[in-house]
Parts: sequence; C-alpha cells; structure tokens
Amino acid sequence: MPAGDIVVNWAFVRNGLIMVNGQSSSIIPYIANNSGTWTYSGSVDFTEGVNVTLMDGDELIWWVDIVDLAGNAARGTGLSEIDPMNTIFTVLSFDLTVTNIEITLADGSIPRGNEVVEGTEIGVVVQVRNLGTKAGTVTTLWLKT
Repeated sequence: MPAGDIVVNWAFVRNGLIMVNGQSSSIIPYIANNSGTWTYSGSVDFTEGVNVTLMDGDELIWWVDIVDLAGNAARGTGLSEIDPMNTIFTVLSFDLTVTNIEITLADGSIPRGNEVVEGTEIGVVVQVRNLGTKAGTVTTLWLKT
C-alpha cells in the first residue's frame, strides 16, 4: 500500500437504487507502516454529505478505494461500488403525533354548545404519542389571545 489516507465511499439505497443526494465519501487517515502492516485510524459519519430521509427497508452500502504499490486497484467485496459491503441499520426517528385532545370545564364536566365564554375556566388534556423509534423532548407553549 502506498502511504496516504484511505477514501471510504458510501451510499444509501432504496429499492436497489442509490438515493438522490444519498452518496458521499470521507477520509480515514494513514497512521503508520510497520514491517509491511499499514495502519489507518479514524471514524466516518455516514450522515455527513448526504441529504436523505431514511425509511425502513433502506440500505447503506460502503466501499474503500485501495491501490497497491504497483498502482493496481484492489478487488473483492467492499472494494468497489459494484461489490460493496452491506450494512444493517435501524432507522431512528422522533415522530410526534397528537392522538387526543380533551377539553373540560373546571368541575370536570364536558362543555356543551356555547357554554364556554370569555372567563370560563377550562381544563385541556392533550395526549401525544411518539410513533418513531427515537426518544425526544416535547416542549409546549401556551398563549393567551
């Protein structure tokens, strides 16, 4: 291997096709060569350089560009876009949905018709549910108009 960094390429695939804005690359830095063993160390954020909304069933493929000292491209799984490494991942999302809103009078009874007028004290209970797979925080804002 020649001295130098390794390029890691990746793409998000849906239904067998690379997604629009779903492909990028990054560098893993060369560290050292010790008796014919080349060392590289780094991390890759597969979300960097892409702009996609992932869904269940989407796939992540990745491959590295490697050339030997003679200038020949390496061959095999994970060494080209034609034969990439496949990655299993879980799509995480925070998908908040309002499932129910209950309005009651201060005494707990349900208001009827025009029973609520300016100055009437009411109680409001809003139920929300996270339909996603990632935890999140909900912030509420109440305005008096």
